[in-house]
This record gives sequence, C-alpha cells and structure tokens, in this order.
Amino acid sequence: MGILRFRLPDHSQFDSRFWESAYVAGAIEGIPKPSRRSIADGILNFDFDENDTCKLSMPWPTKDYGPVVLTSTSLKSSETPYSLRLELARGTIHRIRTRAFSWEHIRGLRIPSAYHASMDQALEHFVQAVVEEKGRDAPGQQAQWSIDKAIEASRSLARAYSSQVLQARLLGGEKLQTLFGVQLPTIPDWHSIGQELLPACNAVSIDLGIHRIAPGANRLADNDPVFQQLDWAKERDLKVIGGPLVSLQQGRCPSFIQPATPFDQVCSKVFNRVENVVSQCLGRVRLWDASASINACAQYELSDEQAFRLASGIIGAIRSIDPKSPILFCINLPAAEYMTRNQQSIDPFRFARSLIQVHDKDIAGIGLDLNLNCWPHGTLPRDLIDLSDIIDHWQFLEKSLLVRLTAPLSLENDPTALYQNSIVSSWAYPGSQPSVQAQDCTQDTDPDLFGTKFEEGSAPVVAVRPTALPPNGLELLQMLLSKPSVHGIIWNQAIDSSDHLFPNAGLFSADSRRRPLVECMSRLREQYVI
Repeated sequence: MGILRFRLPDHSQFDSRFWESAYVAGAIEGIPKPSRRSIADGILNFDFDENDTCKLSMPWPTKDYGPVVLTSTSLKSSETPYSLRLELARGTIHRIRTRAFSWEHIRGLRIPSAYHASMDQALEHFVQAVVEEKGRDAPGQQAQWSIDKAIEASRSLARAYSSQVLQARLLGGEKLQTLFGVQLPTIPDWHSIGQELLPACNAVSIDLGIHRIAPGANRLADNDPVFQQLDWAKERDLKVIGGPLVSLQQGRCPSFIQPATPFDQVCSKVFNRVENVVSQCLGRVRLWDASASINACAQYELSDEQAFRLASGIIGAIRSIDPKSPILFCINLPAAEYMTRNQQSIDPFRFARSLIQVHDKDIAGIGLDLNLNCWPHGTLPRDLIDLSDIIDHWQFLEKSLLVRLTAPLSLENDPTALYQNSIVSSWAYPGSQPSVQAQDCTQDTDPDLFGTKFEEGSAPVVAVRPTALPPNGLELLQMLLSKPSVHGIIWNQAIDSSDHLFPNAGLFSADSRRRPLVECMSRLREQYVI
C-alpha cells in the first residue's frame, strides 16, 4: 500500500475541485494511478495499491496564468506529510530547468536572459522556503513566489523555443505544409462563419460523424449541410478532414449506443453506418478521422479489448470502401488524467500503440483532442513547457500528429455549453478576483512575434487587471506549429452556438461576434503556413 500526505495551506478557501482533480502518477512512466483521496485536519491524503515512488500533479494558482497543473518531484511513500506548496515549487523548478538544459545542450537553443533572471529569483525564494520548513514554519509566501517566478521563467523559455525552432524550420524559404484550420459548424449560418475563417485556413474539418444519421436510418440524409460544406471546401481548394466518424464523447455519441446495448450489436451498427458515410463522401475527403473518445468514454464503458475491437473495426470499415485515403484516430484526454478515477481505465498510449501495431500501413497519424482548461471533461490547464512535453511524448509512436484544440477565450457565462461551470480558471482560491474579463488571447504572445517591436509603455493601460488565463492563443498555436511532429492543427469549436460542448471556446461568440483569435490565426497562417 502506498501513502502520500500533504499539508494544505488554507484549504477551506480553495474551490474543492482543486483537491478533487489532484492525482498521483508513476515517477518513471508518468501514468496516473487510481487512488483514494481524502482531506482530514488540513492534510491531503492519497492511498494507492502499489508502494512505488510517485509524483503529485494538480492545478495550482500562479500569478501569470492562474491555475495550471504543477507536478512534484518523485516522492517516497510516507506517513509523514510533505508540504504541498514546497513540493510543487521544487517539482516546477526541476521540470523547467531540466527542459532548459536539454534544449540548450541537445538542441542548441539560445536561452534568453529573461529566463535566467526569473529562474534565479525562483531559486532564491525556494531556498528561503526550505529554510522556513526546517525552522518548522509552514512554507507560505516564499514557496508561492518561487512557483510564480518559475512559471515566469517557463514562459520566456517557451517563447524562445517556439521562435527559434520556427525560424529554423523556415530557413529554406518555404512555408510549413501543416494543415491549419477549423472544425466547421453545422448551424444554418455556417456559410458566413466559414467565409470569415477562410484567411486563417488551408484545411477544414467537416463533421461526418454517424451521430448525424437520423434514428431509423443508416446513412446521412441527402440534404445534410455537410454535403454543401464538402462542395464549398472543394471550390476553395481547402483540404478536408472528414470526421470523427464515430465519437463516444458526451453530446456526440450516436443515440443507439446505450449502456445496456450489447457490444456486438453496437459494433454491427457502427461499422455499417461508417461504410455508408464513407461511400457517400468517397473522393471528397483528404483525410479520414476514424474515431474519437473511445479510450475515455464515460457513458459507454469499454474494456481494453472492446475499445480495441471497436476502433480497429472502424478503420477496417473505412478501408473496405476507401483503400487509399489516409486515416487517423483521435485520443481524448491525451494527458490521461481520467485514469486516476477508475481502476479499469484504458491507458491511451498503449491503446494507440496496439492499434498502430495492427494497422500500421493504414494509420497515417494520431489525433490528440486537447480541450484545455476544462475539467473533468477536458485536459487540465498546462503551461507551454508542459504542453510541449505532452506533444513530445506522443511523437514516440512515430506517427504524424493532428491536434484538435479548444480553450476558453473568455470567462463570461455560457449557459448553452454542454460542459457548463467546467473552466478551471474560474475556480476560487485565496487572492482570486473572479471576473468575466479575461486576458485577451492576442496578449499572451511575444510582442515581436510578427516582426513588430513595441516600445515600452506603449501598451494600453488597463484599469482593472483581467483574470489570468493559461496559454490559449498565439503562444499556444505558435508552439504547436514549431513541432515537426504536428502535421495538423484544427481549432475544434468555431462558434458558441446552441450545440457546443466547451464554454467560451468558439472563435465566434453565441451572438456571432468574431473573437480576436481569428485575426491571430490569419496572421499566423500568412507568416508560417502555406
């Protein structure tokens, strides 16, 4: 039996979801472990089956980003409580310094002076926090300052990485071949949204999912708007990603898939409908997105064997109709936070590797559904170094990656979102000032990203400091573009209409107001992508 204990600072002033979303993971492989979590007398307790060295990961407030996931170093199982803030500070400094060392000495990155200045301060505060601990004073503000400065250093480091790697990739004078675009909505006014998004896209994803098939039918209706979208994309020479054909995500799962439905019956209906949809769209799709959320489906739980059979059968159904077009499949929650909730959870990396071993010639790539800053239905908010590490982890499968991305672009109320009240940045904690005004997605990037250097003091003065959000705009997209393994980036929610999953993640608001990220994507495409 493994045990980890952590002393909490003022835990009653934190939203309880901070503790509910915390998890322990193996120290080497980093896979989250199922555990029993409790709080008693100001101590956060984790009990798990194996007495292994583990790391703690959890969202924690930071000055620059608000709550983002921080991770401790490897900790021995112990009844004696660790100091939570001190261990998160230690782990954050170690993680960022390790990445800086490898990028500098292995990849030749030029480390900016701003990184060194911030990290030196982080180390100074950390030493003071350790002194407080040894003096039996609970580490408080010094540990928090250490965390804040380390995150500040990570931002400078990530900017340098993205900028320098992109410059190196463009040295030949040719722009990137990366697929860059948006999942088109299927609302009646989709055409006007599509027209406004055109400058930002060289590709579009069209929802050809079998959940669109009417009850009692086994193929898409002839008047389904997706056929108009296929024609529209062809006329504008946009590459089309079709799918996901089958999604088990809540709100996108076919109505005939119910907990009581026998698995063989589910497979038969799914494969038949997939074959029909592929036949209807044959020759009009550049890349098939076979499936999504099969590894992490809450409403129809699958064993490892069943998940593999279903995903494998979908790929086979596509190939039986279309022998040539490339195929990918999507992994939901690629950081695997969901594995801590259930002993029988499917390891997403092993699931993907098994599919590739059987369908290596058919599978051209892996999709990663990164629905950031949303819990429990999305991926917990991460800093750019952490997100970079997630991408690098998945590239070990030696397949091209397509990132399907969403993140909240504001904190205003979004009553029509399926996953309401799920934005982690809105959780209360000591010193937080909830506000619907949030950092603009155009403000979280390097000011000379597009070759325009602003003078000091030229930025507009804001009377009220907006609520901080983790990377959700230019910095995030620039980092993904810098990754050679990422061959496609699709913003997965075009508009916050009546039929959308994630709050405030649309490039257009519910009243069709265009958000600033659309212009940012257009500028990114103009500078970097064909």
